[in-house]
Order: sequence, then C-alpha cells, then structure tokens
Amino acid sequence: MSLTSLPIELIHVISDNLSSKYVFTVLRKVNRRFYVALSDSVYWRRRYLHFRLPKPVSSRDYISIARLCIEVEDEVLFWKRQDGGHNFIKSSKSVLSFITVDAVLLIESNRNQKQTDLIVTASRDRSLRIFETADTTVPIVTIPNAHNSWINNLIPILLPSKETLLLSTGFDGSLRLWQFPSLKTNISAQHPLVKLSLKSTVVDSASSIDKDGRLFFLCANNCIRMVKFDATKTPMLQPLGRLTYFKRQTLSIAVGTDKSTDKTLLFMSSRSQWLVALECASFTKKCATKLDSEALCVQVSESRVYCGLKSGDVMILTLDLMLLKVAQAFSSNINVARLIPTAAHLICASGNGSICVFSLRDEVSDEVCRGRFFIPRLSQPFMMCF
Repeated sequence: MSLTSLPIELIHVISDNLSSKYVFTVLRKVNRRFYVALSDSVYWRRRYLHFRLPKPVSSRDYISIARLCIEVEDEVLFWKRQDGGHNFIKSSKSVLSFITVDAVLLIESNRNQKQTDLIVTASRDRSLRIFETADTTVPIVTIPNAHNSWINNLIPILLPSKETLLLSTGFDGSLRLWQFPSLKTNISAQHPLVKLSLKSTVVDSASSIDKDGRLFFLCANNCIRMVKFDATKTPMLQPLGRLTYFKRQTLSIAVGTDKSTDKTLLFMSSRSQWLVALECASFTKKCATKLDSEALCVQVSESRVYCGLKSGDVMILTLDLMLLKVAQAFSSNINVARLIPTAAHLICASGNGSICVFSLRDEVSDEVCRGRFFIPRLSQPFMMCF
C-alpha cells in the first residue's frame, strides 16, 4: 500500500507529526487526495486545540486556522530557543521579553491631575499593559486575559468630554471598550465598558472614527464590518453592516477626511496591488490607482496617504491618490509591516525586525536612523522596544 492510498484518518495521524507549515505548504499540494484530506477545517481545528488556546470562531475558514497553527508553532519554537529552552515562559522576570506584542498605542492621559504620555501595549498572552513614558520598565497597569484570544489592534476614542477610551480588537473578532486609568479609576480593577463580537477573525481595522461615529474592521472573510459608536448617554457599540469590494483578499484599510470637501474616505488595498478610495457616505468609488506592489499597510495622516509595500518601499500619495514620493525603506525581499506617521517623522517597521525612520520635512527625503531590535522574528517588531 502506497502513501497516497492510505485512509484519510492515517494521513491525519502522519501529518500530526509534521510541522503545520510543511503540511499546509508542501504535503497538502502533493495530489488531489492529500489536498482534500488536509484542507478539512475539522482537522485544523483539532490540531489548533492541541495548543490549549481559545477556540477559533470560524469553523469553515480552514485557511485562517491553518495559518494560526503555523504562527503558534513559530512562536513556541522562538520562545524555546530563548534561555536554552528552560522556563522560557514561566519566568516572571523575563516574561515580557518572550511575548510578542502585536499592537502599541501612544496617547495622552490625565493621570493624577497631570498630563502624562501613556504607552499601551497588547500582547499575545491576551493582556493589556500600560506604561508611562518616563519609565517603561514596569507597567503601571496590567489587565490579564483582556480577551479570549490574541489582541491585534488598539484604537483610541476621544469623547466630547475630552476623556479618552480604548477599543481593543481580538483575533476572534471580539471588541472591548476600556476606560483609561485616572485619579479616581483603576482600569485593572474594572471590567470592559462594552463588549461586542463580530464572529469573524479581525485582520485589520481603521485607526480612527469617521464623522458619523463609524468604525471599520477588516475580517478574514474579505468583508469590512462597520460598527457604530454612540456615547450620548453611555458608551455603546452597535453593528451596522458589512461591505465587500475586492474579489481578491483585502490587505489593509484606513479612514481619512478630505478637508476641502468635508467628506470621509475609506481607503482599501488589495492583493491585486490596487488602492481604492470610497466615499463613506454612499460607498461610491472616488478614485483608484494601481501600485507597484501589494500595500500591506495603509495609514492616513495630514491629508496624506502612506502605503507600506511588500517590495520594501514606502509610497506617499494625496487623498486623490496622486503620487507624491517613493522612498526605499528596506530591501526588495523585506516588506514594510507597519507605518506610524507623526508630525515630523515617518516610522517604518519591517517583518524581520528592522526599523527605518524618515523625516517628513521634505516628504520623506532624509533618513534619520535605522536600527534592529534584539528579537528579529516579529510580525510588527517595532513594538518590542518596551
């Protein structure tokens, strides 16, 4: 009996002894029988549950669960390589060094009657940590098990009372709204103000709210979910609907406001290298352009659209998607994983742990600095500096 004629159950048993990456990228493509057997969502869910992590929401999207298994195995292997593989995650003194941080946020907060810059991090141990910029060695607040899955994004929400709320999104599609610590409140002793589940894996989200109070979330099933934020009496999150534009996978989304027309625009990048701007009021296409490579991250700041490309370049465009400048941040085989535009600088983070900072005085003309952190295997590496 040949290997290809084995029953599906035996193929699953053999595959359990191989890495998820090899099974998904190599063994699954041997022939049609292997493809059917190793594309079963039940198999990948059972394999994922071996890690004793929270159950994934979707039971049909085997690709997302398979990629999740690959990511978990890479993380465990990376942790085991630290400190000779002994107590790689049990040591409380070094636990922050081995936990991948997927989201970071710098925000001003009124703490102890003083304006303080706070750094909020979300890590894969499902916890939120808040640091003061004056001392980033020890968090002032830690929220363990803030979500039932990995936390992949943080969004600040400014209320009319100038109070700032924090919206965190989980890999399992959960949304949770938190209150920042102040003189009278302690976030570590509170439950989230609002909970909402999108019942789909959240891949990306727009980091700002449009003028109608809508939030946009990109899900793994290639649809964009819209959520209404209402803070008239008590903070509330209400699902509105969904939008699907590209036939191929949407990679990143961003929201910006055109001050000349006072219209809110939704920017979307696709795997087919297109960048499209839609008017949020009617969701009609305003403009579109085809980039030189796939835009893995899109950010909007000060009437400029910043795109981090898979080719390692950074493109700056107007809100009408007219090209202003192209700068090479990394080599052609290193993609730009995340962009952080500030008033004077543009911070670019790569997928291999490198950071490049440009000056925005002349639209990304001068490179300020370039560095590399001590942990190279990160999807969003610049967040590990804390």
